[in-house]
Amino acid sequence: MSGLTRIQKIWTRVKSIFKVLLSARISLIMVILSYLSCFMVDQVTDAIIGFGDFIDPVKFICFTLIGFIWAFQVWYWLRVFFYLEFYHEKTEKAEFFIITHLPKVLGTGALLVISLSFFTQLSQLGLSESTRSTLFTVGLIFLIYAIVFFIFLVLKKRIFKLDLGLVEAGHPESDDFLSIKTLPKITRAVLFISSGLSFFLLLIFVINPYTLPPKVGASITILFVCLTIWLPPLYWIHYGARRSGLPIFTVLFILIFVFSFFNSNKDIRMLGTQTERKYTLLEYFDSWYKLRTEEQDNSKVNKAIPMIMILSEGGGIRASYWSACLMGRLQKECPDFSKYVFAIQGVSGGSFGATVFTSLLKVYKDHPEEMDLLSAEDAKKGIYQLKAKEVIGKDYLSPVITAMFTREIIQFLLPFPIESFDHAKVFEKVWEDNWPMAVTLHEVGDKTYSGGFTSIWKNDPNHFIPPAFLNITKVENGNPFAISPIIFSEKQENGAFSSLGLTKDFYDYINNAEIRVSTASLISARFPYVGPAGLVYEKGATTGFVDGGYFDNTGANLAQAIFTYIKSNLEKMDKLQKLRDVALLNKTAVLEELLQLDEFKKLQHKILSEDVGNLIKDNSLSKLSSQREFHDLLELDELDKILDSGNSQELTEYGYSIDSTGTGTPGSLFSQRIKPVVIYIRNGSEYKDVKQSGKSLFYQLTVPTNTVFQVRDAFTANALIDLKEFIRTYKGEFIECSLQTDDEKGAPIPLGWTLSRTTQSEIDSKIESMVQADKEGVANELTAIKALLP
Repeated sequence: MSGLTRIQKIWTRVKSIFKVLLSARISLIMVILSYLSCFMVDQVTDAIIGFGDFIDPVKFICFTLIGFIWAFQVWYWLRVFFYLEFYHEKTEKAEFFIITHLPKVLGTGALLVISLSFFTQLSQLGLSESTRSTLFTVGLIFLIYAIVFFIFLVLKKRIFKLDLGLVEAGHPESDDFLSIKTLPKITRAVLFISSGLSFFLLLIFVINPYTLPPKVGASITILFVCLTIWLPPLYWIHYGARRSGLPIFTVLFILIFVFSFFNSNKDIRMLGTQTERKYTLLEYFDSWYKLRTEEQDNSKVNKAIPMIMILSEGGGIRASYWSACLMGRLQKECPDFSKYVFAIQGVSGGSFGATVFTSLLKVYKDHPEEMDLLSAEDAKKGIYQLKAKEVIGKDYLSPVITAMFTREIIQFLLPFPIESFDHAKVFEKVWEDNWPMAVTLHEVGDKTYSGGFTSIWKNDPNHFIPPAFLNITKVENGNPFAISPIIFSEKQENGAFSSLGLTKDFYDYINNAEIRVSTASLISARFPYVGPAGLVYEKGATTGFVDGGYFDNTGANLAQAIFTYIKSNLEKMDKLQKLRDVALLNKTAVLEELLQLDEFKKLQHKILSEDVGNLIKDNSLSKLSSQREFHDLLELDELDKILDSGNSQELTEYGYSIDSTGTGTPGSLFSQRIKPVVIYIRNGSEYKDVKQSGKSLFYQLTVPTNTVFQVRDAFTANALIDLKEFIRTYKGEFIECSLQTDDEKGAPIPLGWTLSRTTQSEIDSKIESMVQADKEGVANELTAIKALLP
């Protein structure tokens, strides 16, 4: 045999084996998908640990049952379709071996994936002994299941005299893919029962993806239910394609692509009302500062007023839980804490934590009697931490997985949108439904989380509730936006809106349409693919908004922009205050100095105290008219109002005003009276270089994607460095509350939306250790925060 002939024979054998594997692609892909989900996805990893935290007998039975159904379907459907596909062919020894044993291997492998996924979690640090024991037990049970299942498949005829209606390959009777009608009745019955079960599960999960999945089982159970649901339909499509000779899968992919231009249901939900934002940023600062000054004067404490900015870093459900529970406990230990928090920067999961905390402040700030209903143990934690734990410590992954694998897939196949089939809206709905079950007033469920976002701050005259700035990212250009109850931009002559640093106002973009608290929280946490981009339709164009972590995962960039903006405007106020002081001595000198100020050369509207207004009034119009530059800078009608008025005439720049007494404008306000403070609630490790070998081809191939992601991290790291430098320059404090230090490992950091009890316990223990250390006189983050407050 020549070398060429040998190569041709090998190639023919390879093609034949590939054909067999191609026919097995549905079961093969499903098993691979289950492996990737269990070993490569953080939220599923924590779901497995959560399953080990506490075993409900009913849920364990459900998990075991669905595991067996899953493994059986992987094996049985492939075995049947191998028969239909290859019954008529004379297969070689290798191909026959694969046809005979691959279904058994994949069916057994389906159980082994479950077993190994539980064993793998034993390497995680921070697990309790009971959790570790449970994980080992479940892994061992499924390993035994896998062994028994494989033995059953091998010996089913020899020992059990059971063939489930399957007919082994024999002499070819037809050159065509066999009809399902050629199968024995028992085989057809099993296939139809399996298909009926899948259809039933699909139907009930489409009808109720909200509350039913968590009742059926843990999120890891729901994952395998969803895989089980779609295996029979995929085989039926495969059957139709082989029998008809039509490329049905290809046609479906083309239809999905074409329908995607018409069936998008990812629009951001609006309430149909307008926002009720009361303050511009400087107006809010003016009001907030005056209140804090009055409180300090009443308490006779002469300290610089701490202006606290909280950075609630992103990081999925763990970030939500850690930030909300920590802020809730700080509020318990320091009752005035929230009043000195000027703003909370929320990103991704940190935004969910921020809105939970601020919403709880709204609900309970006027109802301290609710504390009396707590047990002695719960009262130690305080109602804010307790309720944050109840709200966030739920299984939000099961409903989302269910909606993704049922409603969302059906939506792909429809040429028109069904709004409720968007799994992001299911996310919001689950948040809204769970809120009143955890948060009550006089045992009546609260509706705050399904209400308007800005309504949280509507009735808060004492500024007890700090405004949340939820950071988001615009898909089309990567620009940062923020959702906030504070107006921080103004309309320009060209119709565009100004930004605060690099950040633009999302409410301006949507023409001040109101959105729900749940919607605002999710926009900031839309990290594909669990949270797809939310769409806004404006003047025929579609714009997408996603997680703020794409731009800056800490909120440090916007925090510094706010500090800088206020500092800059306070310096302007300081100049005008000095001008007012000069006015008392020399009115002519005041006018001359006024005309030289850079601010009057750049802006039309200036802040004028009563003294300066009266000064201008006292000077002759002819003298002012000779000052051409001054006329160009102030609109004539505004100038006429000042000149014609016998009373104080105040002009406003960005809403900030002063009066003749100088209230609100003590000289050099930022440096003399404000102590800038940042509390950085960090959830993960510090941003560091990723070490890779630059010698390999793989390194060069991954350079583009790695660089894109590392640029984001570098920007975030540098934004933190710049913010720290700003705080140091102005003699402030930068306090880092880190859940996990960089030289230790605890329970894994889940980026998804379910949180194991082990991880919750780890976070709770961290908070308790801070409180205990403070009681024992050991300096820590809580001690530093307490020292700041008057």
